[in-house]
Amino acid sequence: SSCLMSTADNGGAVYVAGNNTINEKTLFDKNNATKSGGAIYISGDFTQIIDSNFTMDIALNGDGGAIYIGGENTTISGATSVMTQAVKGQGGGIYINGINTVVKDSNLMRSTAAKEGGSIYIQGQNAKILDTNISMTTSYTSGGAVYIKEDNALISGSHFSLNNATVSGGAVYIYGRNAIVENSTFNLTSAKKSSSFDASNLGGAIFIKGDYATI
Repeated sequence: SSCLMSTADNGGAVYVAGNNTINEKTLFDKNNATKSGGAIYISGDFTQIIDSNFTMDIALNGDGGAIYIGGENTTISGATSVMTQAVKGQGGGIYINGINTVVKDSNLMRSTAAKEGGSIYIQGQNAKILDTNISMTTSYTSGGAVYIKEDNALISGSHFSLNNATVSGGAVYIYGRNAIVENSTFNLTSAKKSSSFDASNLGGAIFIKGDYATI
């Protein structure tokens, strides 16, 4: 399936209120939402997004340049996202509010967010980013690629390059206890507003605020 150049208030192409949604092998291109979820907005648990592609999708005044999900037990796998944007909000590509989120086996590139999470913003415990490549992404606050707020976050087997945050966490910002970042690479990431650093620029690759972190 394909969804091209669609527009709505929330969910530029797709809006679902309900549990157990499955989206598979769909091309989303140049969709926009005046609020949140440039391509997809889902309110519900147990969402699966599998092998879908997102290109130049935009959330103009809300969160989630391509994807906005409010719900638990979300899995996003095999996704490709290029040049998505949250113009005034969080999560340049993906915004999820819910526990037990998994993003895996995905390639996310060239996304930007005005606020936290240049590519991904997750609020909820037990978030996992697995075997995912995130490159050339920017947050104009913190978490140039990924911003996770809550305990037990895991980032494993993932690769970050050319990510930038203007405040802290050039690639990754985690605010929570028991965070684990393992078997991952960080290349040319930075926490830097302009040509010079200031006192707020902390963690060029990783910033964690919370006890019992493992890196």
